[in-house]
Amino acid sequence: MRRTIAAQSARASAPAVHILSPSPDASRRFRERLAGIFGWEAVADDNDPSDGFFFDNPSQLFPSIQWDSIGLQCPKTGTLIHWVSLANSTHTEQTQPHALMGVQAATNLAEARTMLAESVQSTLSSQTFITLRSSLGQALSPTHFLGPSASPVISFGGRQGDETQQDATTASPAQKTLKEIALPFFIDDNRDDHNDDGLMEKLGRSRVRRPRPGLFQFPSPSQLTLRPLPAAFEDRTLSPASLIFHCDSVAEWEEDVASGIGDDTLRTAVVGRTGCDKGQLLVRSTDHVGAGVDIRVCENKSQSPVFAEAQESLLAASLPDLQSNRVLHGAKGKEDPKTEKMDCCEL
Repeated sequence: MRRTIAAQSARASAPAVHILSPSPDASRRFRERLAGIFGWEAVADDNDPSDGFFFDNPSQLFPSIQWDSIGLQCPKTGTLIHWVSLANSTHTEQTQPHALMGVQAATNLAEARTMLAESVQSTLSSQTFITLRSSLGQALSPTHFLGPSASPVISFGGRQGDETQQDATTASPAQKTLKEIALPFFIDDNRDDHNDDGLMEKLGRSRVRRPRPGLFQFPSPSQLTLRPLPAAFEDRTLSPASLIFHCDSVAEWEEDVASGIGDDTLRTAVVGRTGCDKGQLLVRSTDHVGAGVDIRVCENKSQSPVFAEAQESLLAASLPDLQSNRVLHGAKGKEDPKTEKMDCCEL
């Protein structure tokens, strides 16, 4: 009986994607946006501190930190997106963008909270420092919880290795399901100076299916794939993590977003389109909802060996002040009547 219950619990587990949000309001705006686009279901708001992400301040110099935690779940695969923020924070996406903190297998929102809390507490160097920033209204980033490298927490659950021999191309992802997460990370040459493991060390120890070199896949039914993206040594910043959803037609999605689909703040950009690949559709909004985490849709049924980078990664090694406004903001250049060509360098 115990073995049967354990097996049922393992089958019920699904990836929980943890996102550090600037504020409870920002979490709910992001959740409402994704629910409206992909039809996922909001998880009931249950913010009992005893069952969630909660720290007690040992020095008693500042009040205990209270956290807000909400979720959104895929009705087809059970994949969960979990937002965490300071309960008293009023920051916006402009002052503190969303940041992906990790992916762990969990059976429900309460377990996702507990697992994240345990993972963060095992690497948190100074709870007093976090409490101080909270009391002063300062923004938080993953480095304050995950260490200097901000290496995401990763856990695939207890069924690792069960499906390593299956062909990854046989199972087609369902419409509007989350099928891939791209995780940019810095290659840290001074890893010995830190107590935490890097992203590749964590993924390398896992025994999950690897449909292609460098890709790591959760078991069925989610079959969510993690794609680590090492930054170049010259890069000064990391590009945002990407949540990639499946669609039947990128062209239809592009038309739907262009027509509004009930939200006139959405804007799209096509990345990775070639003569033999329709690429991915990057969906963003003019009101900055969800800033810090890219949302993409893709119609490819199998994993690609390459990842189509967006503009941020192409400019990561450059200084913004040295870039032309024509490049950064898509402004039209001044037409030269002699050559009838656009000058993209003139400011």
